Amino acid sequence: MVSYNRVNLYMNENIKPEKSSGIAWLLVPIAGVALELGFENIPLSRFIFLVSGIPLLAFLYICKNKLHAFFGGWLSGLVFFALNLRWYLTVYTLGGAGIENNYEAMLIIGATWLLSSAAFALGIALFSLLFKTLKTNRWHDVFLVPFFWILCEYARSYFYEGLWWSPDALLGPHWINGSLGLLLLDTPLKNVAKIAGIYGLSFCVSFINIAAIFLFAGKRIAVYEQRRATINDIYSKIASLIVIG
Repeated sequence: MVSYNRVNLYMNENIKPEKSSGIAWLLVPIAGVALELGFENIPLSRFIFLVSGIPLLAFLYICKNKLHAFFGGWLSGLVFFALNLRWYLTVYTLGGAGIENNYEAMLIIGATWLLSSAAFALGIALFSLLFKTLKTNRWHDVFLVPFFWILCEYARSYFYEGLWWSPDALLGPHWINGSLGLLLLDTPLKNVAKIAGIYGLSFCVSFINIAAIFLFAGKRIAVYEQRRATINDIYSKIASLIVIG
C-alpha cells in the first residue's frame, strides 16, 4: 500500500505543468538589447554579433513550452526593433499628409514606430516557435537553427508590409532593418554576400551564435533533454542539409 501511494505521488508530481521561472523571463529584454548592441556605434561593436543571439537562445532553451517561446520571442523582438527603428521618432513633420499639429504628428509617428516594431517582431516570434518545436538538441541544430532564422528574417518583411499594405506598396522581402547579416558588412565575411546575399550573412551570424551555445552548454542541453546523437547520425543529417541547400 505504501509503495502504491509513493508511485501515485511520484506520478502526480511529474505530470504537473512546468512553468518558466522569473529568471528566464528576465532574459527577454536582455535578448532584445543584446541583438541591438551589434548595430550601435560603440567600441568593438562589430564583434558583438558573436554573442548577440545567445540571450535569446538561452531563453528558448530554458522556457518550458511553445507558447512561452512565442511570446518571449515576440517581446524580445519588440525591444530589439523598437531600438533599431528609433530613427522613426526623429520624423516630426507630416505636412504633406495635411497634419500641421506637431503633437498629432508625434502621436502618429509614435504609433507607427510601435506598430512597425511589433510587426517585425513577429519574425522573431515565429523563429522562437520553430526553434522550440523542431530543435533536436543534437549537433545538427547548429545547421538547422540558422536556417530557421533566415527563413523568419525573410518572412518578417511580409509581416511589416502586410501591416502597411496599400495599392502603391511593394510587397516583398525588401525591408532588411535589423537583419543580422548587416553586422558582417565591415568584416572579411562580407564576401559571402557575393554568393548568398544578405540572408547568407545572417546565416553566418546565427551559425556562430548557436555554435557558441553548443560549445559551452551542449552536453548540459543533451543531458537535460535526455537525448544523444551518434556520429553517423550527425554526418547523415549534415549531408542531407547540404543536399537540400
